Amino acid sequence: MNGFQLENMLVSELDQNIFSKLNPNLKNLISKTFIGNKFQNHKIYSKKYPAGSKPDIYIEINGIKKNISLKKGTGNSFHQEPIESFIEHLHELVKLPTQIENDLRLFIWGDGSLDGSGHPRHNKRYSASSFVSEFPETIKSLRDYFSPGTTLEKLIRRFTINGAVSDEKVDYIVYAKKNYIENCTVISSEKFINLANTNSYKNRKQNFRQALPMGIALSMQAWNRNITCKPDKEKRRGHIQLKITKIGDEIINDG
Repeated sequence: MNGFQLENMLVSELDQNIFSKLNPNLKNLISKTFIGNKFQNHKIYSKKYPAGSKPDIYIEINGIKKNISLKKGTGNSFHQEPIESFIEHLHELVKLPTQIENDLRLFIWGDGSLDGSGHPRHNKRYSASSFVSEFPETIKSLRDYFSPGTTLEKLIRRFTINGAVSDEKVDYIVYAKKNYIENCTVISSEKFINLANTNSYKNRKQNFRQALPMGIALSMQAWNRNITCKPDKEKRRGHIQLKITKIGDEIINDG
């Protein structure tokens, strides 16, 4: 069962229902997302948001609405878009040096060029790990820029919680390994931001297994480098993805 089917299932279980009729897991979900609000003996309303919205669904009880981002399994993507529009969005949020712009282009295209056209001296496309070895100064520059701090906090908030398409922001992230109905955990978006904007969690440190980590919970990567130049994959080049790391999954799962 894929994520969209689970979204539909969760909305179906919640919409038009009442708290007392929910199973224990869904009661726990409602209790955690409506802390401080009256939710018992009130009808529950739930609907999906259009594709592209940061929240996947909303839950509304007694006039109070909570926006939910649903994550399933591991390696979830929080955000994806073409590199040039991503750079435009960065300019709206932070002071973005020209060198960082070009370092991002170089990393995402991964062929020695800034626009995906290739470079005569390189004449190849690099995997992320090969890029780290071949362009260590570029990687250091990007890692320094996206290290925890005020800038990273703004980026995490924009690209995981607020989004760029609609005014709806995520209030809670709900995570399930298999099925939201049977088992899920809940974390508030503010708690996630605070824990994600660091280089450590519990007794674990950032180990830079990812080429370009953004704090301990997220990493940036190219959607598809198409190293083997398959024609049907070429349109996927030049796009960034922000993905949740294994420790990011743990943070969400801990709630």
